[in-house]
Amino acid sequence: MAEVKNAFIKSKMNKDLDDRLLPPGEYRDGQNIQVSKSEGEDVGALENAVGNSPAVNSTDENVDFSVLAGLPSGTLKSIGVYADTNSSTIYVFLTDYTEQSINNITYSPTANNYIYSYNTLTLKTSKLVEGSFLNFSTTNPIYGINVLENLLFWTDNRNQPRKINLDLANDGLYYTSEDLISVAKYNPYQTINLYYNAPELNGAPASSYQDVTSEFLPDGTVHPSD
Repeated sequence: MAEVKNAFIKSKMNKDLDDRLLPPGEYRDGQNIQVSKSEGEDVGALENAVGNSPAVNSTDENVDFSVLAGLPSGTLKSIGVYADTNSSTIYVFLTDYTEQSINNITYSPTANNYIYSYNTLTLKTSKLVEGSFLNFSTTNPIYGINVLENLLFWTDNRNQPRKINLDLANDGLYYTSEDLISVAKYNPYQTINLYYNAPELNGAPASSYQDVTSEFLPDGTVHPSD
């Protein structure tokens, strides 16, 4: 008897025809699959999608972010989540503040705002940033989140774009103000001074461009900066 072989070459979804009429290389429906986007020879091929499981159980105090932050269970609400597949880490943005009016943005100095990370391999939870200066609100979900090397970027259409260094963020202690997390930096408000009044020269102008490593000046006298 002849052997029938069907090559799945076209890899085409066809919902127009009945299952019995589908030609070889086409399929009616697919579950837990994804199309490869690589630049290799297998581009466009179907492959199994990676499964997932709940990372946080609200009934387990060991992974309840509200309890970890020292608040009653269920106090904090998630307004943004980002999964970094390279480091197997999930970043969660949390707050307990809700804006009273979406047309009038106000700052709450008593709001509890946090950024946590959760490693799916080690099951370790780390607090990256905390403070009311984050100015989060449940009325402004955070969609624009990305990780570039060791920098975490985000924007919530409420504040200016922000970023933190994941290597420096430690238990919410390193970042304590808006100036440290804002992508936009203040422009220099003072010009560079090439000369200054030197007390060691009785107030005479001295150049700010100096050799402060040498002990003596070219004429053999002691360097005034020593």
